[in-house]
Amino acid sequence: MPVMKNWGKNTEIFVRINNPMTLRRFAIQNYFNLILTEIEMKRKRPQEVLIEFMSSNLSDEERYNVIKNDFLGRDDEVTRLLK
Repeated sequence: MPVMKNWGKNTEIFVRINNPMTLRRFAIQNYFNLILTEIEMKRKRPQEVLIEFMSSNLSDEERYNVIKNDFLGRDDEVTRLLK
């Protein structure tokens, strides 16, 4: 089954199904796409961190540590620093 990926503002994947039986099976089931779910999760986390970072009362050193740890991929440390 060919898959076209459109990267941009909207999280979406275009799937073309030529087989009527396959289309009917997808229509009956609750369709779930792991790729879209992962993209949505990866988009949501940075947004939450940025909102928390901008609304928190941190010193310059604390802000530096948040930025440094976020850049290094230390999500647990970033979460700890922002709480």
